[in-house]
Amino acid sequence: MSNANWNSFKVVTKLFFALGLAGWIVAGVFAWHLMRLESNPAEAARATPTKADAGIPAALPAEKSISFHWSELESANYPVFIANLRRIGCPEQTIRDIIISDVCQLFSVEWKKRFVSIKTDYWDPEYGHGPINSEHLMAAAMNLKNSLETTVRDLLGVDLLKEVQKYVDIGSIRPDKEYLLATFLPYAKASPVAQVLEKYASLLESIRTQPHLTRDAALQTKNVMEQERRDLLAWIDPAQLEQVEWRFSSLAQDVRDKMSGFRLTETEFQRIYEARRQSQERFYRAIENAPDSLPADEVVALSEQNLITESTLRELLGTARFADYERSQDFRYQELERFGSKNTLSAEQIQQTYEACRRTESTIQDIRDNPNLDSDARDEMIKAQKESASRLLRQILGDEMYLKVKRETSISN
Repeated sequence: MSNANWNSFKVVTKLFFALGLAGWIVAGVFAWHLMRLESNPAEAARATPTKADAGIPAALPAEKSISFHWSELESANYPVFIANLRRIGCPEQTIRDIIISDVCQLFSVEWKKRFVSIKTDYWDPEYGHGPINSEHLMAAAMNLKNSLETTVRDLLGVDLLKEVQKYVDIGSIRPDKEYLLATFLPYAKASPVAQVLEKYASLLESIRTQPHLTRDAALQTKNVMEQERRDLLAWIDPAQLEQVEWRFSSLAQDVRDKMSGFRLTETEFQRIYEARRQSQERFYRAIENAPDSLPADEVVALSEQNLITESTLRELLGTARFADYERSQDFRYQELERFGSKNTLSAEQIQQTYEACRRTESTIQDIRDNPNLDSDARDEMIKAQKESASRLLRQILGDEMYLKVKRETSISN
């Protein structure tokens, strides 16, 4: 393995020590991959992504060549070391990698010195064995890991485990906030904005876990969200803030949850989001003007009064689109959509099938509720409705698909 690759392996290995066995497995795979690519330069060239591939801007050419020695930068005082790295324009992510690797190494050595007394006599059958695990050792390990995480957070303002996760999240199918932010923000802003969002998400979650929605909790939530906006505006402009809030605010998630199963357009989403934002402002104004002793159930009632109602949705979407929305919320339509996606039914076939079944069910219910019909007449009319629906569905779907719908869904004819 070349010196460059060996150094890369050592850095990653240091970062993984806190993750235990799983981390060492990943580090081993990483080293194997480096050696494989090293033995095949052509494959290495193909396999190694570039900054351009990842959407990371290339470094700008320096206006003036700066010569320095590492000894001018390195310091036993971490804040000084970090300041020196920033002074020469070292990228923030690189600073994190350097400092986290160094801190992890120090804590690793400290752990071994204090707690890992190994058998050093090579003739001893237990040569190389460490101490027997115990509750005392597990507690000590937990304390040292907590101290390590705190040290990294104090020095760099980042979460150690989340930083380490960047090295092991290949294969993850859920993108993180930083990745999503980089789709519309400059790369240099995506990381600090993601950190702000993570910080305030934790604060808001701690408020939401309270057993009751009280006036104090509501006002605390309002204050935290306002401070979050101020912190975000230190990194981005108001137009970018609006983009961030459409994607990551609790209001935006409320809209997505409310409209789940319905394919909103961007304009429709923004319209509903704005109505929801205004309703939230009304709620907070009402809370601010309410007495301190306002009972929790009245706070909840005020909150529910300012939710988006079905009538408001009808106004925002229009009659035709609201009808589409109502249909999307019906479990029968959802079932048909799932069936259709697996069996290549067109959207028109799904909609026609749903409407035919819905009309048939409504007509049959009217027949059952008609007090002027005797039992025989009612049964004959229901039978006739089902036969008519069956013929219609065969026309829409074809005989084979009609029978498959009957077998694989709860849709009746």
